[in-house]
Amino acid sequence: MAFRDREQERQRQISLGRQLVEASRKGEGSVIRNLLKVGASVDAEEFNRTLFYASQNYLTPLQEAAKFGHADCVRVLIQHAADVNTCDRFDVTAVHLAGEGGHVQCLHALLEAGADPNKGTKYSKPGAYTAYPHPGGTTPLHLAATNDHVDCIRELIINGADYKSQDELGRTSLYISSYRQSEKGVLTHLQNAMGRDILSLPVYQTEETPLHESVRHGMSDAVRALLRHGSDANAMNSSGHSPFHCAVFHTDKFSMAMVKDMLTLGYNTDVNLPTTAGAYPLFFACFTDGFRGQRRPELGELLIAYGAKPELLHKKSGPLITSELKSRDTDMTILQSVADTQPMISRKYLAPDFFAPPIPAQKRAWLEDMTRSPRNLQHLARCVIRSALGQFGLRRVSELPIPSTLKDYLLLLT
Repeated sequence: MAFRDREQERQRQISLGRQLVEASRKGEGSVIRNLLKVGASVDAEEFNRTLFYASQNYLTPLQEAAKFGHADCVRVLIQHAADVNTCDRFDVTAVHLAGEGGHVQCLHALLEAGADPNKGTKYSKPGAYTAYPHPGGTTPLHLAATNDHVDCIRELIINGADYKSQDELGRTSLYISSYRQSEKGVLTHLQNAMGRDILSLPVYQTEETPLHESVRHGMSDAVRALLRHGSDANAMNSSGHSPFHCAVFHTDKFSMAMVKDMLTLGYNTDVNLPTTAGAYPLFFACFTDGFRGQRRPELGELLIAYGAKPELLHKKSGPLITSELKSRDTDMTILQSVADTQPMISRKYLAPDFFAPPIPAQKRAWLEDMTRSPRNLQHLARCVIRSALGQFGLRRVSELPIPSTLKDYLLLLT
């Protein structure tokens, strides 16, 4: 008799649990209250157990309410002692579902009730046929970033979500926001995060960082914020490019302002750092074969002003001044910038070279004028000071207690 009673009660709980899950999915608060009054289990254990044994996924009433954004229902279930950390078969919790759906009120109620904001999803097993909904280690913050729910990002971080957590692909939530071109998402992370040591964590295969992605997508405000928080402008990805390289050879969303921000705001941005293929940033501005057919004299001028070395050899054209003299391009910007950094220009460039095209008349006249007499003392002093400062000192020129005209002169602006 006792066994029959227990079985009847189990069947009753299965029926009540099914109704409670359905009511929670639909947001029927009055139905939820009535079911709880007549003895329905708040977590619908018996009903979910039947789904588990049938190899189906299962969600508690609280998870269903959080998934569909029914904040009032979430509060009612929490008041009746619903387990805020219960997982489905993939270790997805109500906090995951609220963050994924952008339901910040549900998220707030769950976190206030002590829900774990850092629970990671289950890692798939090799050879398993079951499709996992998320990469292993996915946290609620990852899902909020994936769906660009900035209010949820803020709510999670304020309540202790670990913004350093990486999923099985090595992605932080900050990287996901930058990869998905969400400038608001990146800025929300930085405005609410306390740490400065997590901003350059690379993903596992490509070794891309949030700064790489923000530069690539032209998110200038995000780039400035990342640099101010210490993100590494010299970090190399698996293709051998740093974020600074990406800024320099960008074609679709190139920005001089962004390049200058990286030079002046970045922590020791190396303007002479070569790619793994041996190409220096300056050559992307000056040589068309290194810049997909584009040439940017104003970029070359900026790089030289901040310490790019013209004497570094290009793999095909040799020293920059040689290439500039022989070029048919009539723009003299880069050539003049090179001259502004050299104590003197050698007369050897006037000698005829039977294996190279002649120097155009305009440039030959300029070269003859530059080599006719020694450079003045003011110019020589500039060369000595710039050499003493080095590339990492040049980026701090604006902070020197000297007249602005002298600052401009040191940075080749006059």
